Amino acid sequence: MNKILLIDDDIAICETISAFLQSQNYDIHIANSAKKAYDLILSHSYDCILIDFFLPDKEGTQFIQELHQKEIHIPAILITGSSDVKIARKAVQLGVYDYLVKPFKNKQLQQIVKNAILQKQLTDKQIQLELEKQNYQKELESLVKKKTAELKESEEKFEKVLNQSLVGIYISQNNVIRYANNKFCEIFKISENDLIDKKNLLDFVATGNRKLVEKKLKRLESKKIKSESFQFESNIGNGEKVIIEIWVGVVKYQGKNAIEGVVVDVTEQVMSKTRERFLEIELLNEHKLAAIGQVAAGITHNLNNPIAVIQGLVELLILKHGTSPELEKVLIQVKRMGDIIKSILGKTRKEQDTAIRFLDINSMLKDELEFFNTNLFFKHHINKEVNFAEKLPKIKGIYSDFSQSFTNIIQNAIDAMFESSKRELTINTEYDNSFINIIIADTGCGINPEIRDKIFEPFFTTKPSRPAALRSGNSPFGTGLGLSSTYQLLHPYGIEINFSSEKGKGTNFIIKIPLKK
Repeated sequence: MNKILLIDDDIAICETISAFLQSQNYDIHIANSAKKAYDLILSHSYDCILIDFFLPDKEGTQFIQELHQKEIHIPAILITGSSDVKIARKAVQLGVYDYLVKPFKNKQLQQIVKNAILQKQLTDKQIQLELEKQNYQKELESLVKKKTAELKESEEKFEKVLNQSLVGIYISQNNVIRYANNKFCEIFKISENDLIDKKNLLDFVATGNRKLVEKKLKRLESKKIKSESFQFESNIGNGEKVIIEIWVGVVKYQGKNAIEGVVVDVTEQVMSKTRERFLEIELLNEHKLAAIGQVAAGITHNLNNPIAVIQGLVELLILKHGTSPELEKVLIQVKRMGDIIKSILGKTRKEQDTAIRFLDINSMLKDELEFFNTNLFFKHHINKEVNFAEKLPKIKGIYSDFSQSFTNIIQNAIDAMFESSKRELTINTEYDNSFINIIIADTGCGINPEIRDKIFEPFFTTKPSRPAALRSGNSPFGTGLGLSSTYQLLHPYGIEINFSSEKGKGTNFIIKIPLKK
């Protein structure tokens, strides 16, 4: 459990902040003065400090400055009741991690504390790695001194250990790489023969990051610093881009100064964080859309009353004055409005039902197509052809699993035809003794052969993001979650999703639902 030191002389503030952070599984210690806080710091190990700007015995920034002078480095979050820019500037100059202006929200406090603790963990990890590296260097130098007679054998053992390492290790001297282990060659997809005495680290750095890396390496070579760690984007042998994290330091190699580096491919970790943040944004958007949907459903339900009144009055007029073409048309439109409202309320109710029930696939597809008519591009610019098999067997499942999956595939077909001259959507259902087949075909742009094995991967999309799509007008946008979620929803039912596609001519999706007795 992470420990947090809260320094404030206001009992109410302490109790409020402490109660919230304890609910988030943090161990909270409280001090009402700088002196008491310093005593606690000497006897405990804290991951984060929350400190008020004004304390009874000194300013919070002064206390943080004194901690730094004593080589005590704990991420500190300054709490102040003033939004004065001078206070913020002073806090940043003194190395305060972040600051909060009262009043602040619990969510804001939670995020800043979480980030500060993560920063502390990363710093501790870096220090640990640096210590391990220094210990490794000392051990190696001691081994060379003690085992001079066994130098060759020691070098062979050392070489074997490095080549079995899970991280890439290299030594650069005179602007060329003099040594690299197997993992280094594996990360950058290059053979040892093409690397040693021929390449430098900068040869693997993407153009946009090259100046940064070159600057840091020059600082090492000029002995301004002893070690450095940073990330950069790399273009590896096959043109693929990866994110590299590297720790470099100055060492002696064959009696001369050299740069030793430890490299790790952190592409997946970086992309995971990016995807996590992207998913958080999409979930927020989904919550907003859900709230709008609930309001719309309520409005739709309330429309039944005025429609009933209109229908009653029209029927009364017919009763009093006789029928007319105009009144008949009004009744037809009233009935149409009633059917639309009934359809909306029915779909809303079914979408919220999580029970396993018998489902009519034909009826469900009809409902989905009816709802797509709210999309004016779909309604006015796409020709629809529907061929549903008669007496299609019902299947057992959760309504929303299938309706959402059909929506995703149909929406993809609509998006694919956005710039096509020919726009035809065909939906067929058929069955035999073993399967129900649903074929959804479009005349869109098709799927490139090189990406066909990726279309069910999460976050993979060829469409622009929502902001980019908005900037370019009404073009379709994507999150890369549609087909992925479709696969996840239908896979537990044993359903197969196959497709065929031709570039520039369109795509056919075939959903094979097994019939079980």
